[in-house]
Amino acid sequence: MIKNPTHNDWLLLGLSIFAISWSGPLIRLAFPIPVLVIVFVRLGFAFLIMFFLSWHRKEENNYSFTRSTNFLLVLAGISLGAHFWFWTESLKHTSIIISVVLVTLHPIFVGFGAYFFLKEPFGRSLVFGTVIAVFGTLIMTGMDTSLHNSLLGNFLALMGGIFFSIFLVISRAMRKQFSTFGYSAIVYGLATLFISFVFIFSDVQFVTVSPSSYWALIGIVVLPQLIGHTTINWTLGVFPAAIVGIAIVCEPIGASLLAVVLLDEIPTFFEVLGALIIVSGVYVAIRNRAVLSNDKKICI
Repeated sequence: MIKNPTHNDWLLLGLSIFAISWSGPLIRLAFPIPVLVIVFVRLGFAFLIMFFLSWHRKEENNYSFTRSTNFLLVLAGISLGAHFWFWTESLKHTSIIISVVLVTLHPIFVGFGAYFFLKEPFGRSLVFGTVIAVFGTLIMTGMDTSLHNSLLGNFLALMGGIFFSIFLVISRAMRKQFSTFGYSAIVYGLATLFISFVFIFSDVQFVTVSPSSYWALIGIVVLPQLIGHTTINWTLGVFPAAIVGIAIVCEPIGASLLAVVLLDEIPTFFEVLGALIIVSGVYVAIRNRAVLSNDKKICI
C-alpha cells in the first residue's frame, strides 16, 4: 500500500530528478573516455551496490527458473545495457537537449508495449500525447540545420529510449517475483556482462585524458546512477508510478540548464520549442494511470 507522501518525500523526488539531470552533462565532460568504458563503469558499480543492498537486507525472491523467465531476465539485461550504450554514444553526435529529450520518450513506448505484451489498456491520452510528441520531434530535429544536430545522434538517442522501454515493460512483468534491489542487481549484472562482451569484440581506442574526465566519470556513478536512480526506485514505494514518471519528464529541463552552465551549450530556438512540445506530449500521455501503473516496484 502506497503511503501518503510527506514534505520530505517530495524533496527526495526532486533530489532524484536533479541527480539524474547531471547524466548528460557529466558524460559529455567525461569524453574522450571511450563510451563503452563509461557504460561499463556505471553499470558495474551499480551492480555492486545493488548486490550489496540485496544481500544486506536479506531480501527474498519468488523466482521460478523456467526458460521463459530466464529469457526475459537476459533480455532485460541486454536492453538496459543497450539503452546506456546507445544513449551515451548519442551524446557524441548531437546536443544534450536533443539527446535527453528523445530518450525521455520511453514512457510512450512503455504505454504501447504494455498494451501489446501485457494486455494493459490505454486511454486516448496516450494516442493524443504521442501525436504531440511526434510533432515536437519533427520540429526539434527536422527544422534545426546546425552542425551539431546529427541524424546519427538523434537515432541513437531514440533507440536508447526504445531499449529502455523494453526493459521497463519486462520489469513490470517480472516485478512480482523479485525484490527491488534483488532484481536491480540481476539486471545490472547481466547488463554489465553484455557490455563486457561488446567491449571485448569492439575496437576501443584508449587515449590520454585529463583528470577532470575521471572526476566526471566518478560523478556519473555517484550522482545520476547511485543517488538518482536509487532514489527514484525508493520514491516508487511512496508515489504512484505515474507521478514519478511525470517527474522524470522534467529531466531534460535540468540537463539543459546544466549544459548551459557547465558546457556553455546554449540550445537553439527550435530545440527549445520542440523540447517543450515533446515534454508536453509525454506529460499528456502518461498522466493517465493506464500508461504507468500504480504498482510501486518498477526498477529503473
